[in-house]
Amino acid sequence: AASVQAATIPNGGFEADGAAFEHGNGYAGTFEGNPTTISGWTQSGDTYAPFGIVLVGVAANPGIQPSPLFLQNTVAPEGTHAGFLQVYGPGGVHTTALTTTISGLVPLSQYEVTFFENARDATNAVVDASTLVNGVPVVLPHGVSHTSAFGSVTSLPFTATSPTESLQFLNQLLPADTNTDATWLVDNIQIVSVPEPASLGLLGAAGLLGLARRRRA
Repeated sequence: AASVQAATIPNGGFEADGAAFEHGNGYAGTFEGNPTTISGWTQSGDTYAPFGIVLVGVAANPGIQPSPLFLQNTVAPEGTHAGFLQVYGPGGVHTTALTTTISGLVPLSQYEVTFFENARDATNAVVDASTLVNGVPVVLPHGVSHTSAFGSVTSLPFTATSPTESLQFLNQLLPADTNTDATWLVDNIQIVSVPEPASLGLLGAAGLLGLARRRRA
């Protein structure tokens, strides 16, 4: 199988500045004394009026954060911090997103996004979470229920079209949803190459050998 160089994203484990978010509940925003942005990520979506922020941040394991609202019944699967995207509000469509850039991609090569996910607690299940590369879903909208340990997720494969592409985690509440407060926890986000099938590699080698033979003939 052909090897593909490693593709990376910044701060996929939310540890780069995790310690800086250990005030209050870990929301990104000065009202809790935390940074206004998460290293390597851009937040977007609804602004929660009472706080004036998009409801994203970095949660810390119990025993680290004074009030571990988001990791109160579980622990981060990698390191001691996890990212969170909270959507809140009755009626209408409510969205929260975290977006970053994948780098080191080889155009026309295939990759997958792998990560771990959980929901805040048993009464705040996530109803519509998805992952997109360049705006195209690679993890389709799905619900996430709280469990004692994070679950692993592997995306559909995607074919790189350029050396860098956007990666977005999107959490939504839709008009028909009865839940009005849903927090998606994500951690240990990685980009892995999809190996070229051995049969295709052999076919390619055989084709080149045949071409060489034809050229010599």
